[in-house]
Amino acid sequence: MKRLIVTSFAAAFLLAGCGAKDAEYYSKHTDEAKEKLSECVKANTNQDKECSAAAEGLSRAMADKVNEMLKDKK
Repeated sequence: MKRLIVTSFAAAFLLAGCGAKDAEYYSKHTDEAKEKLSECVKANTNQDKECSAAAEGLSRAMADKVNEMLKDKK
């Protein structure tokens, strides 16, 4: 019984990590963000949470690059 409970908690913990990706993830994985956005455009689903996260993640990544470029010029 104890083993079943431990196994159940472990499975729940692992499955929790398999959810939708957020904007922070996509800001660090821009190739995946571009791929996801391409899928969203093809499926015409701009209201999907993961589509929004991919768009926001790409925006953050681009803003970070611009900020780095501006810092380098100072």
